[in-house]
Amino acid sequence: METILTKQDILKLFALQSEQIEKSRAEFDKRLGELAGTWGKFVAEMVQPKIVELFHTRNIQINTSLQNAKGYIGDKRHYEIDLLLK
Repeated sequence: METILTKQDILKLFALQSEQIEKSRAEFDKRLGELAGTWGKFVAEMVQPKIVELFHTRNIQINTSLQNAKGYIGDKRHYEIDLLLK
């Protein structure tokens, strides 16, 4: 038995597919944000306290250590660096 799709049927299918894609993208963005937050906590709690000492033992001089450095374009945050060593 053949199914005949009208133009309206096809438009509904496209709309439904677009909704599903948008929901998937939103869920991905949410999970990526959670992962980034987890990574930032790891760096702050596990890496930062010993990183300067580790570099010094390898004769690499660290003069500056910054946490949570943020860069802006206009009034919108463009990036964040969890740990910056100079």
